[in-house]
Amino acid sequence: MSLLRAVTAIGLGLALAGCGAPLAYTRFVAKVPYGTAPLPERAHVFLVAGGSDVANFAAEVVAQRELLRTRGLQADEIVCYWAKPTREAFRRDRAQYRRLAAELTDCYPAATAVVREHLARAAARRPPFLYVYVTTHGLSSLLPPDVPKDLLEAPDAAMLDQYALHWRPGRATGSTRCS
Repeated sequence: MSLLRAVTAIGLGLALAGCGAPLAYTRFVAKVPYGTAPLPERAHVFLVAGGSDVANFAAEVVAQRELLRTRGLQADEIVCYWAKPTREAFRRDRAQYRRLAAELTDCYPAATAVVREHLARAAARRPPFLYVYVTTHGLSSLLPPDVPKDLLEAPDAAMLDQYALHWRPGRATGSTRCS
């Protein structure tokens, strides 16, 4: 085989390695849908990839789901959520997003309203437990960077200068309250 044919064959093989996922951002976003099926009746494990700026969050959710399945949980007990990448994130992590595409098509959008609605539905069914796994950068502080902490009253500074995950209206307390 000539060198040109070998290079062409390798290039074609690499292009197809993404399980048919498109190379272009716009086509990728259009071709990799969010899940739209109703929440499974037995769902009680929720895996959320909250970041849209790197593929690692989605990869972590895919890996967690696979780990839980190998530990005996059934597919209808686990639901996943992901955020489609920004254009820049897709450019940087294109190969990883393309490898993950097939694993993400049944995941719902990582939107607060969707996750909250699904959690409420699952809780109303009274499963033996609810497990919520969120992977994201999060916020190291709710305090805006241009507001000096020493100008705030102590309770305000304490409330704003904390790591927070918060899914309902009202004030979050503690470092990781998901209420």
